[in-house]
Amino acid sequence: MASQLAEALAAVKRPDVVLKYGTAGFRDREELLDAALFRVGALAALRSREKEGVVGVMITASHNPARDNGAKIVDTNGGMLASSWEELAAVLANAADSDIEGALLSLCSEEVISKQGGTVFIGRDTRNSSSRLRDRVVEGVKAAGAETLDFGLTTTPHVHWLVREANAGREATLEAYYKQLWTNYKIIAKKEDVRNVVIDCAGGIGAVAVKSFLEQAKDLFNVEIRNPAGSDDELNSGCGAEFVQKEKKIPRSIDSQEQHVFASFDGDADRVVYFYMKEGALELLDGDKINALLVDFIQVCLSEDENLAKAFSIGVVQTAYANGSSTRYLKSIVGDENIFCVPTGVKHLHHKAEMFDIGAYFEANGHGTILFSEKVLSYSGPKTNAAERLLALASILNQGTGDALADLVATEAVLSATSKNVHEWSDLYTDVPSRQMKVAVADRSAVLTNSDETRVIDPQIVQDEIDKKVGAVRQGRAFVRPSGTENVVRVYAEAETQGEADSLANEVASVVFHHLAGVGECPRV
Repeated sequence: MASQLAEALAAVKRPDVVLKYGTAGFRDREELLDAALFRVGALAALRSREKEGVVGVMITASHNPARDNGAKIVDTNGGMLASSWEELAAVLANAADSDIEGALLSLCSEEVISKQGGTVFIGRDTRNSSSRLRDRVVEGVKAAGAETLDFGLTTTPHVHWLVREANAGREATLEAYYKQLWTNYKIIAKKEDVRNVVIDCAGGIGAVAVKSFLEQAKDLFNVEIRNPAGSDDELNSGCGAEFVQKEKKIPRSIDSQEQHVFASFDGDADRVVYFYMKEGALELLDGDKINALLVDFIQVCLSEDENLAKAFSIGVVQTAYANGSSTRYLKSIVGDENIFCVPTGVKHLHHKAEMFDIGAYFEANGHGTILFSEKVLSYSGPKTNAAERLLALASILNQGTGDALADLVATEAVLSATSKNVHEWSDLYTDVPSRQMKVAVADRSAVLTNSDETRVIDPQIVQDEIDKKVGAVRQGRAFVRPSGTENVVRVYAEAETQGEADSLANEVASVVFHHLAGVGECPRV
């Protein structure tokens, strides 16, 4: 059977490119992906058969331009594909025709390949190329002897949620997903408090999800959608969470004089950031601020019910990119011993968060969630108000991945319950000014960092120079790390003023450029 499947997969010719499978799955120009997604379908089918559960495939390139596309595979637990299979997925996608059979046998046994069965859920975003690439995935699944269930236009978090629910024996429908959001929202939020928010949907699939949600929750939310799903030219163009958080600019279709609470989703709706206007300028509430709000609420629930406080551990997981002020604020809530720093990347954050009864993680870019262990989800203690609100929050938040809509519903519920307006939320702490840069180098592997990427181990002179620069600046903090995708070294700097942060970033970039064989001109802010 392996030889027959290999022959079928070889029928769609692979272009002369090398694809990598990472946290974002496969991602490249859409015209290069037909063969890869055909093989992704087969891989997902085999994974489903081996694990004896539903697997998902989401066709999207998230916040990338519409000319790109890709695929993310959702494992049977509703989370990201297991690391061991990520490597094998890349091997299969890049295998020459003569090597496909060997790549298949590295995934699983001939016995598993020879069987029939397995189910793959498929979702896709609004890109024009997504329907064609969906067809390639379906063909691959069928070639491997499994079945598909096509959910059509869906967000990435939808697919994660649907897979998790199906494998838990619960109702795996989008109607059930939306119902779970609004019914648990009502447990937390104040009655008759209609929430007003303008959502920038990045010209993508998030708009479809918001409209469907509002069909069930229109009495709870007054939502205006800006940048709805439209043409490919509009997707992620001058709008969306990536644009707002990275550029700190007002997205298109929104005027600087508007006085609303705004939220921005990214292209596949797995990130959300908030903002409002202050004297015509954008005031950002990023993933760190969302994390602070939700963790604060959870800690209040724990403090109000000693049974909860005794029963459950809490951990807050960040990367070195978390703003220093957010870390200090979270330490004041849960204690220094419950704050953890891990290497950059959602996979590292999610894995660490799974180690706690309540594990919170958000990146500044707005991707994140809070994980609740089965011990929490099955809690049968006294039904106090605090317990009911905690369990309702757990039911809103996606347990498989960051989810822009679920995170927004949770945020609005907590703002309502605590009677906080967006200004009071923003004032929980003030971000230390920061600056990010990247320096092109001859070989990014020439720099080695410690496990959480906060310090350079080799060459030591780089860290010594950084320490000197940081020590000369008020509230100074800086680190460098090799990029996981480009031949560059990334620089992050914080200081008391924006000017000092920019200056520190320039100086650290100069250290990197001179000691790590910089290429071209040394960048400056």
